Amino acid sequence: MTTGDVIDALGGTAAVARLLGRSMTVVSNWKAGGCFPSNTYVVFQGALAQAGRSAPDSLWRMVEPAPAARLGFTDAATDSGKAA
Repeated sequence: MTTGDVIDALGGTAAVARLLGRSMTVVSNWKAGGCFPSNTYVVFQGALAQAGRSAPDSLWRMVEPAPAARLGFTDAATDSGKAA
């Protein structure tokens, strides 16, 4: 899903501008730029949830957590029963 898909899912540029109290130019820039400002995350996610949709956190440049193995953590379930 892209920023354009999110904007379209919420009714288009004018609807999103009204939802967030921003100008249509600003919303168009988000669409063209491919990401949203992080301070719009909660409002967008709430509106998307009401519309029965979702969008990846990466559209707000949220950092995805690294897999536990890459951080050096082990799965307690696989370690149980092993001798120390």
